[in-house]
Amino acid sequence: QEWGGYFVIGGHERILRMLQTTRRNYPVAMKRGSWKNRGKNFSDLGVLLECGKRDLTTTKNVLHFVTTGNAKYMFALNKELFFVPVMMILKCMKDVPDSYIYRRLMVGVGDDPYYKGNIVNMLRELQDEGIYNQEQAQEYIGRSFRPKVMNDVPAWYTDKEVCAWLLKNSVAIHLDNDDDK
Repeated sequence: QEWGGYFVIGGHERILRMLQTTRRNYPVAMKRGSWKNRGKNFSDLGVLLECGKRDLTTTKNVLHFVTTGNAKYMFALNKELFFVPVMMILKCMKDVPDSYIYRRLMVGVGDDPYYKGNIVNMLRELQDEGIYNQEQAQEYIGRSFRPKVMNDVPAWYTDKEVCAWLLKNSVAIHLDNDDDK
């Protein structure tokens, strides 16, 4: 039932298999039961983005939907998975007020009170952590991930530079600037 075949080439047996993979640089909404095992309150719903650069470097990112109404952004770093609140990633990308993020995320949704409430709650969680702007979000991420990337970045990097390196090499790596991401 598979594509491929069994061949004899130069007196040696060769098997050729055709494997399917998700399309690169294209978000795909998925439902996987194994995602529920990733942590407390994780659901089986998410959006998978397999990113690939021109030099064939690839990474997988998943936007996980959590049963509390939040969303976590998953990326791999040194073969370890990390889950960061999606609002924290958005705050790191662009220096804009919360009202701008809220308006951009509400485009095309209409007047859905559940969705509105989830967006407001995710923004409020950052405020509860004392994160109100891009600089604070970048310093928080850089400080949190510094021990994980100490072999990948120079020791003199500031927390903001660590965050920039992390976003460049782990989050939607096929896109070059933060506005596109």
